[in-house]
Amino acid sequence: MSSRKNLVGLVQINGIWHIDKFVAGYGRLCESTKESRRKAAERVLERRLLEIRQQLEQIRGNGGALRRTFGEAALRYVEKNKHIASIDEVIRHLGLVAPFLNHLPLDQVHDGTLEPFVTKRQSEAVRSTAGRQQAGAGDRPRLAQ
Repeated sequence: MSSRKNLVGLVQINGIWHIDKFVAGYGRLCESTKESRRKAAERVLERRLLEIRQQLEQIRGNGGALRRTFGEAALRYVEKNKHIASIDEVIRHLGLVAPFLNHLPLDQVHDGTLEPFVTKRQSEAVRSTAGRQQAGAGDRPRLAQ
């Protein structure tokens, strides 16, 4: 807890405490604490300030750039490329790799982290091929002459 009696940046609106504070290097922080008690709201504010400080330290440690995850980068790519005719196909493919990669920072995406995805897709291909062969769907239809 802070050594001050009351933290600056908390405002009570309709019985709920809200954060309204300018944070250097971040900007204005405005959000609800969802707390009706001041002490609980102060704990929420302190936790958010700690999260922001850690994020700012990460940015400074990364040469000034935010360390994006694959999921964040994929979302940004889709938003910036909505006009592309094949964007639906891109979204479909990103959806396939999402469970495997979305949580990873971009600098950790490589062949090794893609291996579980590749293995899963290969096993699905083997199963679907086996299913088609058993059903006789593997036979090519003959063209009428």
